[in-house]
Amino acid sequence: MTDCLMYWKYYWSDVEENPNLRNIGWHTGSQYFFGQVKPGDSLWVVVSGGAEYPEEWRLLQRLVIKSLEEDGPVDAPFHAIGNPETTEHYDVQTQPDFSSILHQLEFASGRRITLDGSLIGRAIQAIRPLADKDIALLEEYSRNLKRQP
Repeated sequence: MTDCLMYWKYYWSDVEENPNLRNIGWHTGSQYFFGQVKPGDSLWVVVSGGAEYPEEWRLLQRLVIKSLEEDGPVDAPFHAIGNPETTEHYDVQTQPDFSSILHQLEFASGRRITLDGSLIGRAIQAIRPLADKDIALLEEYSRNLKRQP
């Protein structure tokens, strides 16, 4: 299993353009990433706290991969398609800052996030495979989050 932490850098501008946006897939230009994940893996997606809380972080969703396809645009041809029955969307408006959890993650590389505030975005721009104990921590944390329908 290769669960990964993902950063949706443009989430807030994407939602501004489409308020009903509900992501159920992930496009990437990284063939390496595409070769690492498989159906059943999860992509844990985080976003900044937005304009109101730019120094904070939120857990947006756990996208459970249903299938993989090479059908995306030229700059991001690899598409991980989420399973709508098992993917979870979390309410970012009711969450506390997620930074302390991000600092606890060790990732498969063993390298922790050491930056704070908005600088955390630099540390998570690249797709980061999670260690097993990271997955357990995220599962425990997300258990108490309010879900979006």
